Amino acid sequence: MKTSLQSSNDAIAKELSKEDSASASAGEQAKMATFISELPDVMGLASKMQEEISKVAESLQGFTRNPISLSPEMTITPSVSGYCAFTEDGKSYDVPAGFIFPQCDLYGAWRHWLIGFPDHKIRNNKEEIIDAPIKPLRLVTLGDVHQTAKKKFKDGWRPILIFMQTVIDEDLDSVPVANIDDTFIKMTYDQAMSALHRKAPNMTSGKNEQKHLTWKVATWSRKIREEQLGPTQGAQHRPVIPLPPAPVVHVVPQAPVPPQAPVPSPAQFAPPLPQNNMQIPSIPEMLPENMHV
Repeated sequence: MKTSLQSSNDAIAKELSKEDSASASAGEQAKMATFISELPDVMGLASKMQEEISKVAESLQGFTRNPISLSPEMTITPSVSGYCAFTEDGKSYDVPAGFIFPQCDLYGAWRHWLIGFPDHKIRNNKEEIIDAPIKPLRLVTLGDVHQTAKKKFKDGWRPILIFMQTVIDEDLDSVPVANIDDTFIKMTYDQAMSALHRKAPNMTSGKNEQKHLTWKVATWSRKIREEQLGPTQGAQHRPVIPLPPAPVVHVVPQAPVPPQAPVPSPAQFAPPLPQNNMQIPSIPEMLPENMHV
C-alpha cells in the first residue's frame, strides 16, 4: 500500500512531466514555425544558386566536358597573346570548325565578348585533351569564324553585343584582357543595360519586365534588330550613325515673264551674196598684160 506521502509525490511527478511535455511541445512548435517562416527564403536562395550553377554550366557547355575533336586537316598554332589560331584548308580562323556557341544568357555572352573562351579545350589526334583558348569575341571578325559557326555568331551574338560595346564609357580596344576581371565585367554590363533601357525601354519594361530576365543572347540579338539598334550587314564594332534629314526648300512662285520680241539675227544685216548670172572674170583676164603667155 502506498502511503499518502508517496501518492503525493507521484502526483507531483506527473504534473511536472505534463509541464515538461507541454514545454517541449511548445518549443518544437516554435522551431517548426520559425522553419516554415524561413522556408521561402531558403528556397529562394537555393533557386538562385541553381540558376547560377546553370549559367556556369551553359557557359562551359562543350568546352570542358565535351571538347571538339581536332580534324586531320586542322592545325593549332598558339600565338603570343595566349590564344590559338586554327588553320584548315590554308585558312586561319580564330573560331574553329565544330565550335558551338553556347545557349547562354546575356551576361555570360558579355563575359565571352570581353575575355573570350580561355578554358576552351580540344581533342587532338592522339585523343588527348589540350588547351585551345579562343580570343575575346570583340576582337573576332566574321571572316575569322569558320563557316560552321559563322551564322550563329553573326545573327545570334554580334547584334546585341556590338550595341552594348558602343554605349559604354570605356574604350575596350585600349583595355588589356589581363585587366578585365569580374568587377569590370559587371560594371560595363550595368552601363550597357542602363543605356539599353534608355534607348529601348519597351525591351525591359511593360510586358517584357519579367520576360527579359530569362532571354538568351540570341533573343536579345533578335530584339535589338527589331528595334533597329543593331549593326547593319558588314558593320564591325561601330554604331550606325543615321544621316541627317534633307533640308526643306521653300520655292517662292514668281510672276510670269511676258514674251519678248524676237532679236534679229546677224544674217539679216549681211550684204547680199552675188547672183548666179553675174560674170566672174577668168584668171588670165585678171593678170597684167606683161604676164600673158
